Amino acid sequence: MEDTLKKLSWPEMRDYLYSRNKLRGVSTQYGDDKPLSVVAVFSNDSWPSRKEDYSLESRSYRFRSDEKHFVPGMMGNSVFADSLDGSDRGVRLDCYIGDWKCEYCYVEGGAD
Repeated sequence: MEDTLKKLSWPEMRDYLYSRNKLRGVSTQYGDDKPLSVVAVFSNDSWPSRKEDYSLESRSYRFRSDEKHFVPGMMGNSVFADSLDGSDRGVRLDCYIGDWKCEYCYVEGGAD
């Protein structure tokens, strides 16, 4: 399944979601009645002091397309996400995006 995903870089996904929200008139966090579910996959290199590599599910974080970071006019910049394996919940990805290396992002179920 992973090979069939349309993979985007973090900047490409950010720009796509921002444009999508603008076109849909989304003006508040969690204000989209049909948000996309997006996943960002981070490289194991993001955690240099790890003792072993993390699984794909533990370094993949799911978030909504209408997080503040992607909504035009929002004063905040937050992106709250949960790892796919459930081991890391409520992570503020916007606080780590400069330090963690994002390998790629994708929209679950495909983009609209």
